[in-house]
Amino acid sequence: MNSQHDESDEELARKAQDGCLQSMEALVIRHQNRLFRFLLAKTQNRSNAEDLMQETFVKAYRKIHRFNPKYAFSTWLFTIANRLAVSAWRKYKPTVDEIPEITDSAPCPATQTERDDNRENLWELARIALNDTQYTALWLHYGEDLSIVEIAQTLRRTQTGVKVLLHRARKKLSKSLTPTTRANQNSDLTFQPNAT
Repeated sequence: MNSQHDESDEELARKAQDGCLQSMEALVIRHQNRLFRFLLAKTQNRSNAEDLMQETFVKAYRKIHRFNPKYAFSTWLFTIANRLAVSAWRKYKPTVDEIPEITDSAPCPATQTERDDNRENLWELARIALNDTQYTALWLHYGEDLSIVEIAQTLRRTQTGVKVLLHRARKKLSKSLTPTTRANQNSDLTFQPNAT
């Protein structure tokens, strides 16, 4: 018999649909770090990200009977998280002046490279320069490494629509870069979020 570690997300979800709490717990453990990073990138607030993550897992548990195992569980989960985050964002959408500067409470390691700093600055700029849908698409693609198909399912758009969205987001962000920042970035705007 396979351990839960060896089972796919979809197999665990099917067991959770049958009432297996251990399978749902395994899914939570498997996805909590990625989901937290995604929500932290959207909210820029650790407490809000934690609350939304908990709300996402509670909603996923309550609606697990609606999950269709022919689709990726992670896409379904990120769709729930994205909807909750968008709803929370609509309740309180900060102005550019209110967006806090992202700081790390831990001291910077001496080995941190200038390129890592530039990537962090690029994500901060993206948060301000792009609309929520553009930012989410970029984050899902570069931060969470989701495919165009998975992003389309998460954002409820066509694959072509996602490609256009990503293209426009990259173009808009490129125009927002200062000459100094642009010189420090790769020409293809490679995004890599910081690990949390």
